Amino acid sequence: MVTPELRQWAKNALEKEAGLKGLQGKNTLSVLYFLAKGDDPLLAPIQKGLAIMLITDLKKLEKFQVVDRVHLQALMDELRLSQSGLVDESTGLRLGKMLKARWIVGGQLGLSGEKRLSILSYLLDVPKGKALGSPDVAGLFQDLLRLEKDLLFKIIDTLQIALTDEQRKELEQPVTVNFRALIAYFKGINASDDQDYEKAAGYYDEARKLDPQFRWPTIALTELTHLRLIKSLPGKRRIKEFARSLRDRTSLTDSLEPEAPIKRIRKPDAVPVIEPTGNDRLTTGLD
Repeated sequence: MVTPELRQWAKNALEKEAGLKGLQGKNTLSVLYFLAKGDDPLLAPIQKGLAIMLITDLKKLEKFQVVDRVHLQALMDELRLSQSGLVDESTGLRLGKMLKARWIVGGQLGLSGEKRLSILSYLLDVPKGKALGSPDVAGLFQDLLRLEKDLLFKIIDTLQIALTDEQRKELEQPVTVNFRALIAYFKGINASDDQDYEKAAGYYDEARKLDPQFRWPTIALTELTHLRLIKSLPGKRRIKEFARSLRDRTSLTDSLEPEAPIKRIRKPDAVPVIEPTGNDRLTTGLD
């Protein structure tokens, strides 16, 4: 959630931009939104969604200090920068400096025939102003959970970070095994950033009904409820109880990593393929 405090932070960062120089955060990494090539509505929800998944996973590694998504969103709002502007590496470097990031991850999404998804990322060294690599993955759109993990490990390899077996096993755990729940949640994020909180709550509620074990939507609903941005919802009493247990947390839609994450026994490659039907046809999440 982009709060007034974050908007003020973004204003201050922009004012100080001209004076920024030297090395940024030693081990700080920021993940930008991914740009969709073309206008296929299937891609719209995952432009931010893929970034959120990568942020959540990278935060599990003590090696990095990962910039919260809402700081990026606040800065983009202040710059009036659309997601299309993120494909330019020079823009990525500029944002990296203002976010005080050592590394920047960004990229593009493409969808070809038979709903085949391609993800081409770039990894930038901000102080040196150069690219370190361009990890890429491809597969069926419905295999997004597995593709994100493949991309994650390629990014980690490019940064030459060694993982223990325990770390790799933890990173392999998917946040949900329900593809439709994941997409509904991403659409909720888009609606929330557009300040359409009632629509966002509807998407979050749909996601948690599709997979009751998927905690991210409940956490997001908790934040909207706690900030009094939405009216009553089915199960509001349960949401309020959950909110009390999370009252001391920071922003709940940054990385959305539960303090006690649910361990999944199924890996992304075991996620069933679910072909969107007419009723499941995805929209941009902003309409």
